Amino acid sequence: MAYFQDATVDTLVAEGCWEISDTLEKIANSWAAAAPPDNRFLQLPFLRAVAAAPPRDIDLRYAVYSHAGRPVGVVLVQLATFHAASNIKTDESPRGIRQNVYAGIRGVVSRRAAFRTLTCGNFLLSGQHGFYFDPQIVAPAQRVALVEEALHLAQASFAQAGQKVNGHFVKDIEPALGAAARKYLCKREFHEVSFQPNMVLTLDAAWEKRDDYLAAMTSKYRVRARKATAAAAGVTRERWSIAQIDARRHELYALYEAVAAQADFSLVHLTADYLPALAHKLDEHFHLTAYTLDGVLIGFRTTIENYGRLEAHFLGYDPAYRRSHRLYQNMLYDLAEEGIRHNCGTVVYARTALEIKSTVGAAPEPLVSFLRHDKRWANCLLPRIFDYLAPKIEWTQRHPFKTK
Repeated sequence: MAYFQDATVDTLVAEGCWEISDTLEKIANSWAAAAPPDNRFLQLPFLRAVAAAPPRDIDLRYAVYSHAGRPVGVVLVQLATFHAASNIKTDESPRGIRQNVYAGIRGVVSRRAAFRTLTCGNFLLSGQHGFYFDPQIVAPAQRVALVEEALHLAQASFAQAGQKVNGHFVKDIEPALGAAARKYLCKREFHEVSFQPNMVLTLDAAWEKRDDYLAAMTSKYRVRARKATAAAAGVTRERWSIAQIDARRHELYALYEAVAAQADFSLVHLTADYLPALAHKLDEHFHLTAYTLDGVLIGFRTTIENYGRLEAHFLGYDPAYRRSHRLYQNMLYDLAEEGIRHNCGTVVYARTALEIKSTVGAAPEPLVSFLRHDKRWANCLLPRIFDYLAPKIEWTQRHPFKTK
């Protein structure tokens, strides 16, 4: 296949070859040889957990790129159906005339906006976790070109299986690669789109315990933290074992669904087997902390240690305790404490709830994505459609730490 105009990329593709599979185990050896040494989300244990308990309505393809007979790159591809009417939560609060007109237009667009999107990336995560190429072999500009090549190959694979694809999506490109991606993909008629940023807390190496973290805050935010802690008096935290997670998976899933139902936007729908699969495949790198009150499970949160980055993963809680016991706020402080305890450099809080995450010290880490519809006329309309459908988030960045 020849999709490229750049001579250096053409040469690289001509000299290289692809393996693509709908089953990870068929190419596990090649994948392991090419996977990044410092990103657990593109290594076999995590991907095997996802394959064992995949999100509903998401199909997977795995692509390995080899150069000079050696595997040097991997691309994770997910096919998902996006239907705005069901994936985006409608705001039914009272509005003025102008807002009602906008909401009416948004409603019409959302009812008609539905397509099958082939994505390089992972809908379970925030961040650049969809591909990796050996930087000694593949230059930045070549990486995004090879990603597009992999998407075309995956589309052909899905077509053979009778599955139609309407568009391509390259998800969550980090700033270091953003310029190269923008230059190449925009020439390929992709549209740059931005979602909420990844919220990341940088931990001071001098912090050895929770009190050190709180001492670095101004008095206003330190008082806020202590009030939240006092509100959760009586709530116990316990890291659950694999056996506990297995036995109480359905209770955990019910709490996850209680939170997921409140989300403004939702594309991923987990199954009850997902968290147990992570516990089995990731072992000591996966943590599930249960929150109980008088012996009753009222919430949980999960984290994955990712080579110096503590990544917050899915959580769940009984909404009744979010306000009365400041449960969600306490989870955010507990994440910082866990990061310190495990000597991590950063805590990745992911997207959503941007302002409250900034009150615990997290700062936005920008990510860009690129979207293209297969039909030219629909592709021309994508920026306008995206503008109508993208949730409008207004928030204020808080700065809880003392200035040095």
